[in-house]
Amino acid sequence: VNIKNKQEKFIPIQQVLNKKVKLTFNDYPEKAGNFGIFKQNEFIKNVSFNFNRSESDLTKSNENLLENLNKIDSVASIFDIFQSERTDTEFWKWCAVLTLFFLIAELFIQKFVK
Repeated sequence: VNIKNKQEKFIPIQQVLNKKVKLTFNDYPEKAGNFGIFKQNEFIKNVSFNFNRSESDLTKSNENLLENLNKIDSVASIFDIFQSERTDTEFWKWCAVLTLFFLIAELFIQKFVK
């Protein structure tokens, strides 16, 4: 089957099921409109494609998006922040301690529970 209207014609991805054909439209059609489904030159059915018009609405702006930004006055303070975040090892210490604890617990479970 192929899909066409006056401006555009394309062949969608088709999967033949028992008595049906499943059509998949990835990036087609490029423009919204009414199309006809044709098997060779025989008209089967009409189909319409619409694009979500709210996606292109630029009047809705999110003003709350920029409220939580951090303002940094100097480049040196940025490097200080990066250095402190990179050398902070408290989280990794807890991970190492908990790993050892669970390893020892697993060994005791394997040894004493049969």
